[in-house]
Amino acid sequence: MEVVMQMMYSCSLELLAAAVGLMLLLELVTLRKINKWKKKEKEQFFELEEKLSRISEKQNETAREITQQAQDDKMAQKSGENPEKEAPEKLIDAVLTEVFS
Repeated sequence: MEVVMQMMYSCSLELLAAAVGLMLLLELVTLRKINKWKKKEKEQFFELEEKLSRISEKQNETAREITQQAQDDKMAQKSGENPEKEAPEKLIDAVLTEVFS
């Protein structure tokens, strides 16, 4: 009877050790998955940050172009020139320059 008790005790210790080992393994797998998720989230964050930066640059560029066009129009009006009439002439000059160069 005592031998059976010792064997049961030994088996229960082995089962306990195996259970602890499985729990540790599960925890490691979980931590690894969490780290992968965090890494993926960081990558996505940096991608979004880059996209926002490009959008902001484009907005600034567009704002500068609009401001410059408004200033050009104002200067043209002050100098007595008509911007609607001047624009086709500039386009024709640009086309002719491109064709004959």
